[in-house]
Amino acid sequence: MGDYLNRIFLSKMALFFFNTAVYWAVVLTFGFGGAGTRSLFRQYTIIYIVMNLSLYSFRNYDLDRFRSLNRMALSVFAGVIVGVMASIPFLLLFFHIRIPKMQMLFVSLVLCAGFFLSHFLFYRFSRFGPQKSRRLVILGDKGRWEDFVGELTEALGKGVEFVSYVDPLQLPRLEPGGGAPPSLVITDYSLFEDDKMRDWLEGKAARGFTVEFAPQLAEDHLDRIPLEVAQAYRHYYEMAFMMAHPAPPQRVFDLVVSTLGLLAAAVISVVIVPAIMIDSGRPIFFTQERVGRDGKPFRIHKFRTMKDRGKAGAAFADDDAKLITSVGAVLRKFRLDELPQLWDVLRGKMSIVGPRPEQPEFVKEYEEKIPFYAYRHRLRPGITGWAQINFGYAGNLEEASRKLEYDLYYVKNRNTLLDIQVLLKTAETILGMRGAK
Repeated sequence: MGDYLNRIFLSKMALFFFNTAVYWAVVLTFGFGGAGTRSLFRQYTIIYIVMNLSLYSFRNYDLDRFRSLNRMALSVFAGVIVGVMASIPFLLLFFHIRIPKMQMLFVSLVLCAGFFLSHFLFYRFSRFGPQKSRRLVILGDKGRWEDFVGELTEALGKGVEFVSYVDPLQLPRLEPGGGAPPSLVITDYSLFEDDKMRDWLEGKAARGFTVEFAPQLAEDHLDRIPLEVAQAYRHYYEMAFMMAHPAPPQRVFDLVVSTLGLLAAAVISVVIVPAIMIDSGRPIFFTQERVGRDGKPFRIHKFRTMKDRGKAGAAFADDDAKLITSVGAVLRKFRLDELPQLWDVLRGKMSIVGPRPEQPEFVKEYEEKIPFYAYRHRLRPGITGWAQINFGYAGNLEEASRKLEYDLYYVKNRNTLLDIQVLLKTAETILGMRGAK
């Protein structure tokens, strides 16, 4: 175990020094020279410090994140951009001679490439992580937990050497064996409440076994909270969800973005409004009742992209796909139909990032059939969200259950950095023209 931890530490240090070398090589080549060299050096030092803090905040030095190149690229890009933006106030306040804008932009772009290259090289040639020696002993029923453990081992990839299930009621004899001792995974918190089980676990921990809990493994490696895990740790999660509430900084961010966005939308509407009228006539806007924070209904606003359904009641988007107009298809492709929702954000009914607002008929059904569903209403619904970028559209009860697992993860773990990742991924989706249904 000590050797493994040393390798992890050395790998992180190698990444840090490689990234440092890339940064200062770029700066020395393109940044210094001329008047104010000392001032520029101080400014680049501030950018370097703030950027590394940002990269650390986005978990760029967490080796588990290297299992996905797409996720790695997003994390690096977000860390560099946020780091540069966070350093700007310091530069404006404390320096008279400042780094030229184009120079700073160029350095930032090269840094994105440099940081990604270093991470890619590590991913390609040094991928050992917690993987090669990780052995999981699942304390729980195989029939109940096999699907969850299967998804977990798939996410960990080659990092799992073997998985075995044991009956926790029998307190089996387990030996560390060769290599690192296995990890004992507690699938149900009720097991930990038993005195004999707790004493047994403490004894195993003293012999080098790692004791892990299903919720932490799920959230770290699946980025969602599986419903079976939430039910097994019901009291813990219910308390965590009840403590969730909209943060004041998020509301400030919503007000700024919605105000600026509405100004931009007003310009774009000069083209969108006539196009809708020519293509399919009036009305221009589509409104519909949705369920918002604390289960309170509100009316959502969008540009109309479909012909009149001619029927009442809620419906999935797939049910009416044939009614999408020509202009509507384009608007949906680029998410432009959702621009009027910025008005709903401005008036406090929605947020930029949050769970998708659902129709009341579906909410009533889901709350009756899906456990924990009502907790997604602890926050304001969002134009985009963690579930939307990770799962997409849900067209039936089973898919709604899976999508809820991402919503619950967001409700429990919402913070500014997570919101930024959602926005960056949403931008990537829009640029890739993978629009909503």
